[in-house]
Amino acid sequence: MERTPVPGGRLTASSGNSDWSTAARERPRAGQSSARRPGGARRAAGPESRVGRVGYGGALGWTVAGAYVPGLGLIRAGRRVAGVLALALAAAAAAAAVYLVLHPQTALAYAASPRFLRWAAMACVVLAFAWGALAVVTYWLLSPRHLSALQRLTAGLVIAALVFSVSAPLSVAARYAVSQANLVSTVFAGEDEPVSVTAPTFSPGTATDPWANTDRVNILFLGYDRGMGRDEDEGGLTDSIMVASIDAKTGGTVLTSLPRNTARMPFPADSPLSEAFPYGWYNGYDSDDLEWMLNTMYRNLPALVDPDIIGPTRDLGADALKLSVGEALGLHIDYYVLVNIDGAIDLVDAIGGITVNVNKQLPLDGGYYLEPGPDQHLNGWDAIQYARTRKADDDYHRMARQRCVINAVIKQSDFATLLTRYEAVAAAGSNLIRTDVPATMLPALLQLALRVKNGTITSLQFGGQGDFEFDSSNPDFQMMRQRMSDAVAAAAAPADPGSGTTEAGEGQPEDPADPGQNPPPSAGEAVNLDDACAYNPE
Repeated sequence: MERTPVPGGRLTASSGNSDWSTAARERPRAGQSSARRPGGARRAAGPESRVGRVGYGGALGWTVAGAYVPGLGLIRAGRRVAGVLALALAAAAAAAAVYLVLHPQTALAYAASPRFLRWAAMACVVLAFAWGALAVVTYWLLSPRHLSALQRLTAGLVIAALVFSVSAPLSVAARYAVSQANLVSTVFAGEDEPVSVTAPTFSPGTATDPWANTDRVNILFLGYDRGMGRDEDEGGLTDSIMVASIDAKTGGTVLTSLPRNTARMPFPADSPLSEAFPYGWYNGYDSDDLEWMLNTMYRNLPALVDPDIIGPTRDLGADALKLSVGEALGLHIDYYVLVNIDGAIDLVDAIGGITVNVNKQLPLDGGYYLEPGPDQHLNGWDAIQYARTRKADDDYHRMARQRCVINAVIKQSDFATLLTRYEAVAAAGSNLIRTDVPATMLPALLQLALRVKNGTITSLQFGGQGDFEFDSSNPDFQMMRQRMSDAVAAAAAPADPGSGTTEAGEGQPEDPADPGQNPPPSAGEAVNLDDACAYNPE
């Protein structure tokens, strides 16, 4: 074989061995790819040749798509197993969400379980981190390695926005779940707590209508007020005592108040409390004794009897009031809700305030006044002052305003407000309310609350101007039972379209001088609460 000298002393094979020379030059070195560019040119291996690499714009586009359809970007990047797994998990989560939307009773049942809610909160936090990390990893797998500073900055901002958009809703859901768990644990009776003998055993009707087997639900609302100058150890007084008798089918409600100074309150004949207080809640000789009025029973009765006199109970004072008020009105009180009046300020503020009609100038604490006018929007402080003041009138007017506040809270608490202010509402509720409603009943109770919101609320008051039948010092309980029975029957009866009255079954004629308007109700007569709370300046 001939060798030809070349400059620098190197030898090269002659043309006769050109095949060997070409093969030697084209032999790949160790670690070098043998792939060729089009036209026979080879391309050096490196990061740019990885499977799934796309251009800058493509990387961002697939990352965005993979963030909102989890797994899509991974599949494009060649990680098919991981991508399909992420896609399957996302599909399963979406299917579960759709199922809960289509089965609200199941969703509400989960919302009433503190254990489930806390697990759900932790799952949301983990999912938020995992989802955000998925967006980052997807971009890293797809993006080119050689980018300008501007491209890197833009990509960083886009990825940050993506991570926030998928993680923020999950973070909010986690906070809401924790707030709901705390609310349920604090307010509602758990399975391991004493069950009051006064609370009924609830038998759900059907999956879609838990109240199918129930005609009426009677709930006692107690406004607990420690008041100015009262010591913490003295406890508080239930200065507001209201009963809501609810038609479980329609949500139509009769809301009535009992004066706080009602004396001689009875107990059912078959209750041990009747044996302990044979003359009712009465000292036996002075019906004007302030320590034996209706509003003191919650505070004073438990100290005078055995704590288990009626059996295991979460709150003996509240159970005694349920039995006594129910006997006075001829109702079986199913549940009670004890509302801390001072804490109600936070609740009203949490729902964004309420709008009521102020029919007269009302003096408030601190030398302020509420001026008369229609559709007055009140914050929490003003709303509670509106409900509590009696400086301009008396207890009966105050009770009427309290029912108007309850009506405003029910009617004006819309879903959007509760959703956007949920944490504040839940926090206020935890500090505000105590009840013997079991947590397992919460889904059914929420469904009933929606019916009440859409139903008609009728107001019935005992005592006040023109009501000469009611004497708080010596009440005629038979008369009170009859009035309550008549109000419930009227509210349950279908309305007469030609009567021009909002009171079903009354059939009162229209005032010919004012067509479409009803004559003012007689003392002691049940009236539509919207009418009772209308703007009628005094």
